[in-house]
Amino acid sequence: PIGLAVDNTLRHCVDITGVNVIGGMQFELVPDSDVSNLTDIRRILMLFLGTDKRATLDELPADMRDVQFPDLRGWMCDPTFGNRLWLYERRPLSNVVDREIELVLSEDLAPIVDAGLCQSITVAVSHTSRQRSIIVTAKRLDGQTEAFDVNKLWTEIVQ
Repeated sequence: PIGLAVDNTLRHCVDITGVNVIGGMQFELVPDSDVSNLTDIRRILMLFLGTDKRATLDELPADMRDVQFPDLRGWMCDPTFGNRLWLYERRPLSNVVDREIELVLSEDLAPIVDAGLCQSITVAVSHTSRQRSIIVTAKRLDGQTEAFDVNKLWTEIVQ
């Protein structure tokens, strides 16, 4: 079944000749999973946190602005969807940057609350000397909360 799924996926990623993979296309094969921890909130967060939101030129770090064709990213079907965590990949580990990420990610995840998919979402960012940790907590419509470590959001569903 895995071979068939891979084959079907690849068929949709080739040009009309069926030979050349469409240039620039990136995708990830995710195994089917029937584990109980793949909740609706987790699925929604995986979509938002797995998609780069388009940035404005002013939001780009200085070293990314001074090029002829700056990489603003964003999903071509809806450049306002997703998150801007990618802007912080090379930023230093500091409390100031942590607070910045909390504000930006809270803003990026606000459409989930605005759409009535959960009551609230909070973002907590901290760091050690080597790694940044981002915890997203969602208060579901039934009042229960679910907390997710962004770094483990995908790996925990297949364990």
